[in-house]
Amino acid sequence: MEISRREIKSRAIMGVKGDYFKSVLFCFFAIFYHFLLKIITFYQEKVLPSGDIFIKLSLDLALWLLFSLTSSLVLFLLFRWHYNKICGAENRRKPSVSKALRLNFVLLLNLFLCAFFFLLPAALLHFSTVAIKLSDRFFPSDIIMLILDILSVILALLCGLFVFLFMTRYLLCWAVLTENPSVSVRTAIKISVKMMKGEKTGAFRFLLSLLPFLLFSAFIIPAFYYLPKTVSSICLYEKYIIEKNRISFPMLSYK
Repeated sequence: MEISRREIKSRAIMGVKGDYFKSVLFCFFAIFYHFLLKIITFYQEKVLPSGDIFIKLSLDLALWLLFSLTSSLVLFLLFRWHYNKICGAENRRKPSVSKALRLNFVLLLNLFLCAFFFLLPAALLHFSTVAIKLSDRFFPSDIIMLILDILSVILALLCGLFVFLFMTRYLLCWAVLTENPSVSVRTAIKISVKMMKGEKTGAFRFLLSLLPFLLFSAFIIPAFYYLPKTVSSICLYEKYIIEKNRISFPMLSYK
């Protein structure tokens, strides 16, 4: 049975009824932890020793990876709590922290590689424009430089949309691991990729439809309503895709 995006959003907030205050606390804790890591990352250059540029870049990369993994783990725990509340999976065995970290690492790596290849044309165009501006050999008109700047921005936006659309193939990884913690990380990713065939465009539109919720959540008081609704809507939408594909594709198994 097909369910519209509006129905999913309207039913999502009912899934945490009775635990709404806990949902708000979990959401704000995840945001606070995320911004705390961002602040630490921003100020880490003041405490890192100056010296060899290779050592500094290695430390920067190690800290970024550590902060990204711990932040994504907190978001995974936030997702799992809401998914269990909405989908009635509270009695199921919890996935191990190490498995959740491995899954998050693989997803971060895929996101990095995908962003690198998709955003490479926009980056090359941008650096070429900067090189032309700094060069003493070429003197293009201001209109040409403005056109190049606009083209680089448009290309970056289009490439970003392609990255977003491509990464929707991994949308169900956390849900699969929550549904059955015994599956391996590789199996969870394979199931998500197979189930998302033919669903990526719809998932892309659904996630874009949640953008107003995120914008309203930038203000403190509206965030008390829109943050739990956003997380709950994503959980319910993923459960809907899993159940629909479980019937349509009986060869898919969590075993």
